[in-house]
Amino acid sequence: MYHATTSAVSRGSGGSSCAKGAYIGGEEITNEITGEIHNYTKKQGVEHTEIILPTGIEKTISSSELWNKAELAENRKDARVGREWVIGLPSELDKEQRKELAQNLAKDLAERYQVATQIAVHEPNKHGDQRNYHVHILTTTRKIDQDLNLTDKSDIERDRKQCAKLGISTSQYQIIECRERIANRLNQSLERANVQKEVSHLSYKDQRIDKIPTKHLGKSATFLERKGIKTEIGDYNRSAMRFNELKTALESIYTPKTIESHQPTIKNAPETLKPTLEIELSATERAKMYLQKIAEEKNKPEISNKQEQKSLAEDRKAQLLSEILSKRSYDQIIDRQKQEQEKKLQHEQSQKQEYKKTLSRGRGGFER
Repeated sequence: MYHATTSAVSRGSGGSSCAKGAYIGGEEITNEITGEIHNYTKKQGVEHTEIILPTGIEKTISSSELWNKAELAENRKDARVGREWVIGLPSELDKEQRKELAQNLAKDLAERYQVATQIAVHEPNKHGDQRNYHVHILTTTRKIDQDLNLTDKSDIERDRKQCAKLGISTSQYQIIECRERIANRLNQSLERANVQKEVSHLSYKDQRIDKIPTKHLGKSATFLERKGIKTEIGDYNRSAMRFNELKTALESIYTPKTIESHQPTIKNAPETLKPTLEIELSATERAKMYLQKIAEEKNKPEISNKQEQKSLAEDRKAQLLSEILSKRSYDQIIDRQKQEQEKKLQHEQSQKQEYKKTLSRGRGGFER
């Protein structure tokens, strides 16, 4: 599973690069501006942490020095003082392979934006998913020179006007490009480790994979879920996974060929589906009946009664089942439902207008 997100560390939302650096690295850092001490030395699960600088910088710097420089470089109370990337690492890799991959990911960002970075490889939580190896990469928002001074803002931190003036992509597109490079790095590491697996930065929709994507739980929801407290995002993910499992099970029963050529009839249907499929008709038959019904309705101004509506509802249920068996996507079914509902409302309004016109002609012999 591919996971790579980024977010700004902003003073405006109470963030601090000193606090963030201490947390991800399991270290103690004192903020020289506020005097606040951020002590996370008791934090467990930090597999490896180090500072990585752009090529050509020979001097070294500690995390405490680096993040205090980042804080001192900004004057605004709502300034961005750092940028964090959280990237999932393949569980198939061993400790050294994870470390090398994390270093390469940080080097890519350092070289691309000429910023200083701190990496911290984290092990899975004891009570969580034991495949959840990941790396935190904290970067400065400003470029760093050979004397370790922070200078101009990096390209990814610039606003739209500044990007347009410099003739570069907006930060939003730069993030998409970074996510693609991250996916390429992950796949290179998997290939070198002889792991027959590939990840993609693209969504299921862009990959044309008919699955419902899960959502990232986040720190707060993860904490609650581990305590046994269900959350809205957790419930959504469980529902999505159940749907995907059922779909996979259905595809294992009906192969692509049988799905494409499958015409739901009573003969070839499972016993449990036969009562439902008794009302299922072929596309041609449904089209003929629809045209016949339209012709009848032109000569009958009365609105369909409840029994007819019930029959249409049963036909619709059977049609939905046919669409699922025909491997139509979930989104297509929902869109078609909406379209048919709109058509139904328009048809009812048209019938009412015709009925009123008929009454008008009966009373006065002409339309009013």
